[in-house]
Amino acid sequence: MIFFIFILTYSIFIFKPDLALNTSNKLGLTDYKINFEEIDSNKNLLKPTYSVKNIKVYDKNSNVLMIIESLKIGINVLRSLSSDLIVINELEIVNFTNQIDSKSEGFFLTNVNIEINDLLIKSNDLNLNVSKSYISMKIDDISVVSLEGSINESYFDKLELFLPNSSQKLFFLGTFYLNEKDIINRNLINLDSFDSAKINLIVESNGTLDLENLTIESFNKYNFYESSLETESKFLIDAINLELFEGDDENLYGKFKANIPDQIIQGSMYVSDSVIIKTNLEIDLSQIINDQRYFGIKGKETFKTTLEIKDNVSSLSLESDLTNTEFNSEIDEISKNIKDKLFTTIKIRNLSNPSYLIKNKKFEAFFDNKNNGYFDFGNGFSEETVSSKQELDGFYIYLNLKDINIENLLVDSSGNNTSNLKSIFIKSKTLNLFNNTYNNQTLKILFNENETYANFYGKNLNGSIRIDNSGFTRIDVFDTKFEFNGVSLANTDISLNDNINIRFVGKNIQTYDDVFQDVDFYFLRNKKITTIDNINIRSKNFYIGPYAKKKAYISFNRNEDLYKVRGSYEINTDNFPFKDSINYDFGYLSSDLNIQWNSLSELRNLEGEIKFLIKDLESKASLPDSAFLRALRIFNLNAIVEGINSDSLLGSRNLIIKRAEGDFYVGQNRALINKPIKLETAEAKMEWMGEVLKDNVGILNELNLDLEMRLKLSENIPWYAAVFGGIPALAGGFIFENIVDERLDDASTFQFKVTGNITDPKIERLN
Repeated sequence: MIFFIFILTYSIFIFKPDLALNTSNKLGLTDYKINFEEIDSNKNLLKPTYSVKNIKVYDKNSNVLMIIESLKIGINVLRSLSSDLIVINELEIVNFTNQIDSKSEGFFLTNVNIEINDLLIKSNDLNLNVSKSYISMKIDDISVVSLEGSINESYFDKLELFLPNSSQKLFFLGTFYLNEKDIINRNLINLDSFDSAKINLIVESNGTLDLENLTIESFNKYNFYESSLETESKFLIDAINLELFEGDDENLYGKFKANIPDQIIQGSMYVSDSVIIKTNLEIDLSQIINDQRYFGIKGKETFKTTLEIKDNVSSLSLESDLTNTEFNSEIDEISKNIKDKLFTTIKIRNLSNPSYLIKNKKFEAFFDNKNNGYFDFGNGFSEETVSSKQELDGFYIYLNLKDINIENLLVDSSGNNTSNLKSIFIKSKTLNLFNNTYNNQTLKILFNENETYANFYGKNLNGSIRIDNSGFTRIDVFDTKFEFNGVSLANTDISLNDNINIRFVGKNIQTYDDVFQDVDFYFLRNKKITTIDNINIRSKNFYIGPYAKKKAYISFNRNEDLYKVRGSYEINTDNFPFKDSINYDFGYLSSDLNIQWNSLSELRNLEGEIKFLIKDLESKASLPDSAFLRALRIFNLNAIVEGINSDSLLGSRNLIIKRAEGDFYVGQNRALINKPIKLETAEAKMEWMGEVLKDNVGILNELNLDLEMRLKLSENIPWYAAVFGGIPALAGGFIFENIVDERLDDASTFQFKVTGNITDPKIERLN
């Protein structure tokens, strides 16, 4: 009879589960009441499976203990009867809501052990899928051990749960496996600043789940292994191995090791409202910052590095004393040698769109990813710097210097197409312009595609410089004190580019003891030829201009040692600007020249036209031991530049000429005196005519000259004899035998024929 009743009751639960539950509710067989909307069974006696919808469970006081939208449960009857377990083949709960509170009496089966296979719990905030779970239900608590499953799509291999009686807190202990998708979905780490990520993460978690609002409080350990991150700029960080521990402040602390393209790094990590990574990085700054003409970097440096990821932005901070780094610049003051210490910080505010802020005690610099920014050296332009920092449409340089040479700032605009350098602002205590020194100068240099423009002003120097895209430079100066000793024709050491094309224009320029109203000339130079061209210079005492309506110029060919001079030259002063360049003083000089020659010392292959007028000439050196023709060199360019050799002196007597003028032409084979060369001294007047022939190497040597001389003082005849015949003639009595006549008076006039050569002239008196 008992067996029959059991079979009947079991059959009702299998085939009519709705009837069984309703009967139980009416008869009060348990302390709980279960209401449902629909229930169904697979009608399998040994492995029955039930599906129930919209379930509400009440206690004896009609309090709602739980609500389940959908429930599916399958029971293995044979295994349950043959062991001390209730074996559930599958359990699916959809949208479970727990209503148990401290006033409820609880909802537990006591002293029951349950094995659940294929457990699935789904709700808006919880998705639990477990292959196998063991549940121990006691009077005071429930404990659960789950193997191989996932919670909210996070895989775990073991999860232990513990639920005390009448508690809303579910305690858990588990080991979870997550990937990059899990991290994004659970908002563990913001990966938006990376282009791609591959994450392998083991999380060891110990905490509680609030069953009322399904919130989790936990203490976790995160173990990343063989993971990788790639920035939007394709910078790859791989082989990441990282351990993170959760502290009492709910922040994360840990250490890591990883590979970046050129090195292995290791360090620490801190995670709060941002992620902070600290390590040492070896960086070649020349690969990050493009060289500018005024600032370049070389050398690999180890930096103390802090990486911060916050609000979807990854930023980097670097610190180093730069002992392995060299700064290169056209300006010496900016340069830095290797091993010189300079503590420097570099901040990169967004790795996906990097910009670089560099600071140290010498300068501050900023570069964005388009190489826009600024370089501020010396902190002398605070207001201007703040203004330009807001523009960032190019690169701006601010220099507060002790000393600068303006030649270092002259750049070809033709190179500006590959650089976005916009301007240079300079304050310098000392400025050098072609060997002229000026104090407390201010310069502003602007760059564009077509030209470079520089404006400078200060005491004794004011003007501008323009350089077009062909490299042509124009320098305009006004109200300026300038000495031309830095503009040397043959000087090849000027620290400019090999090719120079400069026009110099000046107004009101004071030089030495003169003031130039107008200065205009071109300074041209390449590897072969240097030229001062199209010269127009005018002052009260000095003039250089065109000759025969053709431009004036001075040219020097290094390869051929060839000099060319053309123009009209006029000097009307005892102290003219270039007085230190020659061995003569004079009151007035006028000369028309159109000549060329080889060798500054030998005057080989001299050709061209020479006209001159000179007054009150005095040689600073004694007379040379040679014939008078050798003294004529004082009227050509060779004498002006190099003077008379110091080893050719005659006693202490200097040559003094009150007036000298002449006009002669030098051809390929000879020099022809077109009009008499006239010389007047305090003692005599002389006129020279004739020609001088060249020798086989092109040097004027063979004499064929006529001299007419009118003596003013007969007592000076020995002096002139020395001029005509040289020391040997004087010592041998040549003068007294052939020239001197006891009956000469102050008005005596003599005529001579001069032959031979310059080193050994033959003088024959004709009257």
